[in-house]
Amino acid sequence: MCGRRCVLGLVLLVLFFSVCSVSSWADVVLTDEEWAEIQAEVQSILQANRNLEIELENMKKLRVEQELNSTIALEERQTQIEILENQLKSCRTSSTELIAETNRWKTAFWVCSGVLVTVGIVGGIGWLR
Repeated sequence: MCGRRCVLGLVLLVLFFSVCSVSSWADVVLTDEEWAEIQAEVQSILQANRNLEIELENMKKLRVEQELNSTIALEERQTQIEILENQLKSCRTSSTELIAETNRWKTAFWVCSGVLVTVGIVGGIGWLR
């Protein structure tokens, strides 16, 4: 909107200085062709300005859409990180439980081995007598 006013003001300013530079008002008479050319130029400038405004609006919409997509992607990544953190905690818990179970089996093995060795020794001594 400001662009249109500025362009129109600039065109009027150029016309004003053109008129002021003429020695008399009698020389300021424009033919229909000259007036049509000026009007066509003004319309061309206004159309170009409208096109630029439309392009600017489209760029703003695109930027907002890109920011929205970035926000959505960031939220998805944060959700994935939370899921992976929970899986890691679960793996740590499972690992701790597996280590405890392994230690119980090791202890049971050594106890059974000790019992068997003791029984074997006592049995061997009894057999030798």
